[in-house]
Amino acid sequence: MCYACSPTGLCDRVQVDGRSQMAHWGVEVLSDLHWLSAECERRCIFDSLKWANELIFYAPDEWHKAYALKGDSVVQMESPSRAPTTLVRANFGRSLMLNGEFHRAAYFLEKIKDESNYDCFMYYWAKYLAYEKDRLESEADAIDRRIEYDNSDMDALHAELCELGHRAPQYFDAFLFYVLGKVRLSLKLVEKAEQAFVESVRANRSFWPSWQELAHLISSPDKADTEEYVDAEYWVCRFFKADLLFRFHLHKAAIDEYEKIGESGFGDMPYLISQTAAALNYLQEHDLALEMFEKAHKADPLRVDQLHLYSDSLFVRGMRAELASLVHSFYRTHKFTWEVCCAVANYYSLRGDHEKSVVFLQRSLKLNPNNSSVWTLIGHEFMEQKNNSAACLAYRKAVQSDPKDYRGWYGLGQLYDILKMPSYSLYYYQQAHKCKSDDSRMLVALGEVYTRLNRAGDAQKCLLKAFKVGDVEGTALMLLGKLYEKEKNGDQAAAVYEKYLETYGDDLVNEADNMAHCCCFLAKHYLSKGDLNAAGTFAQRCLQYELSKEEGRSVLRQVSQAHRNQSMLKEAGAVVTSTPANESGDFGLKISEATPITPILPQPTVSDPLDYRQPNAADGGETEMAISSDEDSEGY
Repeated sequence: MCYACSPTGLCDRVQVDGRSQMAHWGVEVLSDLHWLSAECERRCIFDSLKWANELIFYAPDEWHKAYALKGDSVVQMESPSRAPTTLVRANFGRSLMLNGEFHRAAYFLEKIKDESNYDCFMYYWAKYLAYEKDRLESEADAIDRRIEYDNSDMDALHAELCELGHRAPQYFDAFLFYVLGKVRLSLKLVEKAEQAFVESVRANRSFWPSWQELAHLISSPDKADTEEYVDAEYWVCRFFKADLLFRFHLHKAAIDEYEKIGESGFGDMPYLISQTAAALNYLQEHDLALEMFEKAHKADPLRVDQLHLYSDSLFVRGMRAELASLVHSFYRTHKFTWEVCCAVANYYSLRGDHEKSVVFLQRSLKLNPNNSSVWTLIGHEFMEQKNNSAACLAYRKAVQSDPKDYRGWYGLGQLYDILKMPSYSLYYYQQAHKCKSDDSRMLVALGEVYTRLNRAGDAQKCLLKAFKVGDVEGTALMLLGKLYEKEKNGDQAAAVYEKYLETYGDDLVNEADNMAHCCCFLAKHYLSKGDLNAAGTFAQRCLQYELSKEEGRSVLRQVSQAHRNQSMLKEAGAVVTSTPANESGDFGLKISEATPITPILPQPTVSDPLDYRQPNAADGGETEMAISSDEDSEGY
């Protein structure tokens, strides 16, 4: 036996070293998570508290054992020499915040805000939460009215924090920088907010809430890799990168990152499974998404995170019974969570009860007013009710909440399309395309708008690219063919229609009219070109569809007559050449309606197939359409 493979050899030592390194990394992760959990609990930062505790719970047992052996204790950032009266007032203020009484908490905490960094944070955090709650509830109530909220209180809070920074900069640690960033974000001072969150993670790189905000503020996914505060090997940065890719709709790359995080030790954690399922939902891979959602639901049956997207996949697939069961089970236990309200709204929308759907979406907004997805859904529901002005406001709120979310822009484009204002819809579709450039739906929408604006060249480029990136709805080629028809470019239209038939065949069962149109056009086109075999083949296919039966029979009669004419000429010793038929389609023979016709049907295979239907070996077998060489131009 080779020594390297023996029980005491090199292989075992490598495995032991690997486990040792993994355990060491796990201790580092758990140390950060325990610190984050303790600080978020003390400071009432509830979302990150849940996130940290979930990661701790699903961490491997080996990590917990190694962490216990190390004997780390959570370091408190609080001075032990606090006066009893200060401690009592601080605890009372914190209990008020836990109860949601933020104005009252700020009132009592104001008197001790200069006692320590912790007390300073709690006072300003309570004031921010109070003002933000007032603003968001006001906006949710005024969803269908043009009412602007008075933000003077938040302006005053921002001025107070800036003055504190000049007067007592020692108070600005990772936590107070976080509050400053949140205040600036509420005032739409995006660049300054980003600066504050960067200072927060520089002060303490384990503070996940600031990383989470940066993932929604950074202007480019490439920018994150170039910033000096981002350490690609640090575990928090890996979660940050995955969320950043998700936000920029780079969902395939985000799924890869979540898988890498799982392989590093977190395994089948419901959080990672749900994030992967959400990415698949955005990729329109609803069957795979449902598998992942069900897997996460089985592991954690009462988990509400991403439930709105779970219900969305069921909605898209029309699975009404499954959606009703899911909604019923969660409505009993999580009635007042925004995700469940959104799922209930999807159920009512699937039933066609759009008024009830809006009621639950408005409730969802009051619980989570900054969610662009909910604003977009409200816009859809108002569109169903023909309330265009309210839909426009909802879509604009979605864009304000997250300018990188294509759905708000796309909704505005659809709205102005319906209002027959193509110049406006073009702008919004362009913005949606910038957010998600590889989505065929944006490109098809752009192509249709360019067609209405008589910009045929741009429309052709958009529709062709939509097909190349993967046409989700299977409409790009049909629209492109009709555009070539309109431009009297029969050869290109024929190439596109043949590609449509070749690509989709009978897969699009609900698109029989499109199939009929393609076959009818191709039969007439090849008849006009004198290619009788091809014309007969497509005419035969016309007979399969009710819409094109008569046209197919007409072409078959003309093909039959043309074959008879050719036979008569051959018998007379004439030299027959393949020439296009004249416009009347009689091929030189006058016949009456009473003339009996005996069809001479051709073989179903085309004897002389066109060049574009024969793949070139040099092209690796890939079928190409005869389309201009500038088809990949990004001119739109």
